[in-house]
Amino acid sequence: MDYSDGFRVLQAAREFAEQVVRMVRGLPSWAPAKLRGQLANSACSVSRNIAEGIGRGSAADVVRFLHYACGSLGEAQTDLRVCVNTSLIDQRTFYRLWNRSLTIRKMLDAMIDKRQRE
Repeated sequence: MDYSDGFRVLQAAREFAEQVVRMVRGLPSWAPAKLRGQLANSACSVSRNIAEGIGRGSAADVVRFLHYACGSLGEAQTDLRVCVNTSLIDQRTFYRLWNRSLTIRKMLDAMIDKRQRE
């Protein structure tokens, strides 16, 4: 595996998590606590799973953790849609985070594909 690719996606995922956590802190007090907590947790889980995958030796382990990261990213994307559709966040904030999440997903897909071909 080209570790520079892994570290690039890890950095992007960390930045995504930090942006989501900052956004969650600014949500109105009437926003559901479970939604706020789950959104922050799933966004942070993306980078955690990537980091764990990078630290694994076998291709199967790496791919498994990258798939976990994709699952967590999907959860975060679902919660972002809930936030924008219920007017908890504005569209500008949504698209800034959404576009970053799409980029991370493409990077993860490329890493998974590359690792499975090795």
